[in-house]
Amino acid sequence: MTLRASAITDGDATARRTGLSFGGDFGMIKGNSTVTPDVAAMIDSSAANPTVVKAGAVDIEATHGSPVAMSDGTLASIDTNADLLTTSAPHGLKTGDRITYTTNGNPAIGGLVADRSYGVIVLNDTVVKLGNPFVAENVNDAFDTIRFSTQHGLQTGDLLEYGHKFGDGASAIGGLLNGVKYYVRVIDSLTVKLGTSLAQVTQGLKSFQVSAVDAASNVVTLANHGFSNNQAVTYRAPRTASFNGYAVDDAAEKIAIGPAPNGNDFQTGDRVTYTVSGVDGRAAVAIGGLSNGGSYYVYRVDAETVKLSTAAIKNDGTDVFVNLTRSSGADQSLHKLTRFGEKAITGLEDGRTYYVKTIDANQFQLSASAGGAAIDVNTTGVAACSISASKVSTCPEPASKASIIWRSI
Repeated sequence: MTLRASAITDGDATARRTGLSFGGDFGMIKGNSTVTPDVAAMIDSSAANPTVVKAGAVDIEATHGSPVAMSDGTLASIDTNADLLTTSAPHGLKTGDRITYTTNGNPAIGGLVADRSYGVIVLNDTVVKLGNPFVAENVNDAFDTIRFSTQHGLQTGDLLEYGHKFGDGASAIGGLLNGVKYYVRVIDSLTVKLGTSLAQVTQGLKSFQVSAVDAASNVVTLANHGFSNNQAVTYRAPRTASFNGYAVDDAAEKIAIGPAPNGNDFQTGDRVTYTVSGVDGRAAVAIGGLSNGGSYYVYRVDAETVKLSTAAIKNDGTDVFVNLTRSSGADQSLHKLTRFGEKAITGLEDGRTYYVKTIDANQFQLSASAGGAAIDVNTTGVAACSISASKVSTCPEPASKASIIWRSI
């Protein structure tokens, strides 16, 4: 006779790590979950009610749990037509997770780069696409940008395919077509624009001095500007670095601000103003050690990161830098550093899309909509500016609740 008791219990643990890397990003996450089950197999017996077992052999067994097979990341198959990756066992991923691709000594899959991280779009337990999911609220049609909820890990020039999921009468993002491939122009670690060609997203900006703007006629003079009438362009004001709290390395007291879109980056000794604003209705929370509206001096650590000091930088090894601290509130707020005393042209907004009203090959005005009236501008107190001809997408129609851009492989 065999008597067996078997039980399965479940324990969940969540662990997350956010990192910003411009070369190598190293770290470890660990989650622990503990369950303490009691499983018993017994033959109840007492002196008053004895149990008699008549059998040659009696086996009594209590077991708990069962083995779970999970993928080690090895791919069972690759579908380059549908851009699908299939693992030999359940992968355990969820949409929005990030993975690192390694070749294990084999030639790299076309469209992927060894040792680079990619976002995951889960189709089922063993099949994924590589890409970046977003929803309609992530699209800013005034700025023609997509701002992801987490760091996108993309690079300017990446080629992505747009897809969407319909529901409740929703439609595709205006200006984008399902199944069509677009090129990425990175604005910052969370924000991108999309273009229809590599040349479009990698072209340089056209810079002009304040003296080139006639505030009386709202005309900008820029020799051989090359713009066409009603062409969509992006206005770039003097350097403003925007970042979220998790761009702060509070152990090293530095901030990853990324490259300047117009190449006019902060240099050691520059004086900047720090500001913070809330996101999605949440209250603004400043980074510990910094004050909203406060003035600081920049120390350039490398091409991507800076430190801040309350005193002018001497750069002699004796500089004291602000002791930065992160918090959950600061991580969810939008932070900016702007050169002290500089501002955008009044009437224009940094990063916003405008439309060209050509006068001739050397002069133009800007309007808020194609064919609209010229914007009234003012240049008092303004520094040098730039305009980019890279246009992304507009969102005049209802956007799909879930949209995805994924990589072609």
